[in-house]
Amino acid sequence: MLTWCPQLSCQARRSPRFSLRVGSLSENAIISIRPQFVQAIVSGAKTVEVRRRIPPIQVGTALWIYATLPVGAVVAVAVATQIFRGHPDELWTSFGARTGITKEDFDSYFEGTESGVCIDLGHVREISPVPISQLRSMRVGFNPPQVISKISAAEAHFLEAYSRPI
Repeated sequence: MLTWCPQLSCQARRSPRFSLRVGSLSENAIISIRPQFVQAIVSGAKTVEVRRRIPPIQVGTALWIYATLPVGAVVAVAVATQIFRGHPDELWTSFGARTGITKEDFDSYFEGTESGVCIDLGHVREISPVPISQLRSMRVGFNPPQVISKISAAEAHFLEAYSRPI
């Protein structure tokens, strides 16, 4: 059975009044995603991010999207509008067409696990790249997260100030 994981209530996807303003969101995080999937997210072909484990985020979290190497930069921002947990078969049935991957790749990714997570991405905004050198000026010793990492409001404001919509 699919479980909605709403630590917060968020009507971001449906509300025309919702806008992505860092200060108005409860949390911010950087999420690492391969460049080909980042392109699919930005183009709208991929609207759901899949993960094997529940990430430490809430509905309404601003997700600063770090495109892994060879790009090596934060290149977009989105809002986690819904988070669902369930068996991989249920997740595929409900969200497969929105994941941007094939059923074979989906099954391979979830092999050996009985549950997974789908994060609905709303309000995706491509930004001018914030390279690793700038990220390290934001936080000394910064390393891109393996999966996802929370950032402070000050760090989110840094990203917002450094980036410009494309």
